[in-house]
Amino acid sequence: MKNKLFVLFLTLFMMLLFSACGSYYMVKDPASDRTYYTQKVKTKKEGAVAFKDAVSGSEVTIQNSEVTKIKKDEFKKAITPEPEAAPEVKTE
Repeated sequence: MKNKLFVLFLTLFMMLLFSACGSYYMVKDPASDRTYYTQKVKTKKEGAVAFKDAVSGSEVTIQNSEVTKIKKDEFKKAITPEPEAAPEVKTE
């Protein structure tokens, strides 16, 4: 019984640990002045970085980039589309 209880608590602890861990990155391409957002950045040969853009879902590789770690709320705000403004109704 003690082993089962230990395994249960260990499993719950691991689930909490892994669910709380998450990295969020803002990647700037100075050549095109574009900004991307991602959760995982892979460094390739000769300094290039590869990642999946959270907004478009595209796989992106950039030779020269600026990678900045950001907070989750900043990441969520950046990838959430802005609501469209309602058309203005003119009354005469």
